[in-house]
Amino acid sequence: MTRILCFSDLHDSEQAIVILKKKFKKYGPELVVCAGDLTTFGIDFSKTINKMNFGVPFLIIPGNHEMPRQIESASRQFSFIQNIHNSFFIFKNLFFFGIGGSNITPFNTPFEMNEHQIKENIKKAYEKIKEKIENRKLILISHTPPFKTKLDRVDSSHVGSIAIRRFIEKFQPILNICGHIHENEELSDRIKKTRVINPGSYGKIIELK
Repeated sequence: MTRILCFSDLHDSEQAIVILKKKFKKYGPELVVCAGDLTTFGIDFSKTINKMNFGVPFLIIPGNHEMPRQIESASRQFSFIQNIHNSFFIFKNLFFFGIGGSNITPFNTPFEMNEHQIKENIKKAYEKIKEKIENRKLILISHTPPFKTKLDRVDSSHVGSIAIRRFIEKFQPILNICGHIHENEELSDRIKKTRVINPGSYGKIIELK
């Protein structure tokens, strides 16, 4: 059994950091996973990420508020940071695969892509790492939720990524941890055999066999 603490869309919230640290102390997870948007528009990124040292590997992807180069820089600066954007991290029998950024928003944030770009990005990244999965359990960490789920609804519209949904339908990871849509924090859904969750900024403890 592997216990992880996952969260998304912290946006520099000191209150959320306090709550995350309390959950970490109470449950003792072996990994911490951030599905993006640690900050707002990438401001004070190094300052915020320096507060994320829980003493265990910290897996992170950029949200739409950070650029990939900020995550890359942090992973060089801080030894506890594991940059899994377009990359992977293996822990026991689990294979974490990360895809950061978001689809197009009305807010002109730093790291947005159209659906074609997301599709090509996932395809290219997965081709490089798929042979390393072997018999491990695949877990997808994405900032954007998959299209047409409980997690991507805003008012009466679905605003998630079609490319991410198609990846999930095809490869059936056991879990997709995502965020981005604040209105849907703490919700979960299923796509075939894949559990999809938005843990929110206060985080969620998940146990995986």
